[in-house]
Amino acid sequence: ESIEERVELNLRIRQLQSVLLLIGDAETGQRGYLLTDKRQYLAPYEHAVTDLPQMLDAIRAAAAEDAALSTALQNVKDLVLLKLGELAETIRLHDAGQQAAALNLVQTDAGQHYMEEVRNILGTVMDELRVRRDSADQAGNLGFQRLDGLRELAQPAQLIAGDPDAHRLRCA
Repeated sequence: ESIEERVELNLRIRQLQSVLLLIGDAETGQRGYLLTDKRQYLAPYEHAVTDLPQMLDAIRAAAAEDAALSTALQNVKDLVLLKLGELAETIRLHDAGQQAAALNLVQTDAGQHYMEEVRNILGTVMDELRVRRDSADQAGNLGFQRLDGLRELAQPAQLIAGDPDAHRLRCA
């Protein structure tokens, strides 16, 4: 059970790290586009807009049995949607020829506040998942330590019985 739990916790941590990377990519794409007026810079933004909501829903569904985690992930999704909305609005303003208005929106720092909150919540959630993973690791290690102890207890009996593999077990 602890191995499966560790694998699941590691998967969730990696998924949450991917959420942070995708949001950062969205911001980078938006900035690149606003600065250069080249649409190819929007590719990471468009990728994030498509993938982030689905990714967050999948992570939240996997954590449905954990009410606190599920609530935190819903808060993250709400903030991510606000952030993506802010990015979309700056792009819309830019495309409408209102570059000054797009820049003014960026300078309100609303998007930065959304990102800080997302980073704070995800940081706390990932820390909690790491604690759980480490606890599962310790539980798993106790099992291996018990197994090693049983193997050591079995060695004298194997030597007495003339087991030819007993020496190899002791050296392992």
